[in-house]
Amino acid sequence: MPRLVRGTLKIPPTEDLATFQYKMLLKNYIYRAKISDNGSFEVLLRDLQDEDSLELLKKEFDVIEIREVINIEKLEI
Repeated sequence: MPRLVRGTLKIPPTEDLATFQYKMLLKNYIYRAKISDNGSFEVLLRDLQDEDSLELLKKEFDVIEIREVINIEKLEI
């Protein structure tokens, strides 16, 4: 099930914010990504059958903290 994840990650000082966000969007398990200058982020993760997309996010990017994980199907509008 798709998930909205909010947290903080470490952006390399040599990396442009737009380029870093673009690299995140190239991953097949990320629908959307929004990153702030201070490293706070919101990503919409796709549900993968063989791997946990949240664990992939933590492994491939330097995630410092996960503040919130929301299952989208349970979200009421």
